[in-house]
Amino acid sequence: MGFGCTRTCDLNRGKEADASFRPKKPAVTPPNGSDRSDFPWPNLVVEVAYTETLDHVEEALRYWLSPGRAHDCIIVKIDPVPQGQVPVRMRAWHYCVSAGRGTRNTVPLVTTVMLDYSDSLFC
Repeated sequence: MGFGCTRTCDLNRGKEADASFRPKKPAVTPPNGSDRSDFPWPNLVVEVAYTETLDHVEEALRYWLSPGRAHDCIIVKIDPVPQGQVPVRMRAWHYCVSAGRGTRNTVPLVTTVMLDYSDSLFC
């Protein structure tokens, strides 16, 4: 089930993913839900950063993959370009809390992808 940019909140702050997905699942014990009540957290979260820095990306990763929250997080960083130009480069990272050696404190990077659309292959 896709939720788009559904707003979530914890005790200190709130955050909206650019996209989020979760299967139908039962309510959680309050206040552990994504609404500080009983609404379950998404399984997969996608964050896209264009003007945001990589520090913002890392902060988003810490938020989404804290204990009891999302299971996977895909971060996409699009390299900004001057106004009027079309972006041609992006990087994507996929993190998963159960990808082997990691723990919730050291979430393992599963995949990194760098795409350059200026290549004729993508045109």
